[in-house]
Amino acid sequence: MMSHTALPWREVLTGDALHTITGDVRVIEAFPIPQLQTERRVWIYLPRSYHEGTRSV
Repeated sequence: MMSHTALPWREVLTGDALHTITGDVRVIEAFPIPQLQTERRVWIYLPRSYHEGTRSV
């Protein structure tokens, strides 16, 4: 299984002064899609309570 690091959006969009992003948004720059033989930028919107939970995978 491949591991892809989801970075905070502020680290990815450093040059963008105007935005409407709020909350905890993570970005994977090059998420592979083997069926289409391509990669895409993936945005992950996490709920505010995401880091407060005690459940683990």
